[in-house]
Amino acid sequence: MLTKNQINHLLEERDRLFKAWQYAPEGDKNSIVMRISDIDEDLAFYQPEKKKVTRKFVKNNVNLILYD
Repeated sequence: MLTKNQINHLLEERDRLFKAWQYAPEGDKNSIVMRISDIDEDLAFYQPEKKKVTRKFVKNNVNLILYD
């Protein structure tokens, strides 16, 4: 089980990656999206009670999730 501090760290990393994705070269964008997807899976597993909103942002058939 993740602590609240670890969950907050994952959320901060996710936000940082979204910002990095905007300025990343085209060749690096896919790896950034995959890392965001991994974080989304971890958050969904450890925070099943959180309300999930599917984001319209889809890259290479990876649907990313927004958390309210």
